[in-house]
Amino acid sequence: MMTKAVIFIYTRSFNEPGVDSVDRYEVDDYRINGSVVEAKYCGEKWIFPLTSIMGIEELKDEKFKVLA
Repeated sequence: MMTKAVIFIYTRSFNEPGVDSVDRYEVDDYRINGSVVEAKYCGEKWIFPLTSIMGIEELKDEKFKVLA
């Protein structure tokens, strides 16, 4: 089963003090593995450290439901 989610990552700019942002990544097939989250982003496997993640929001996608 495909699990879609949005991962929110906190980033801090070291070149511009006081400039912080939250990046948003729409991913497929995410899973928590120890201290990282592994997911597919734009067709490639990405690894996100848990210490940078502000939140994970699972998305409900009708086309992945199995109809009986």
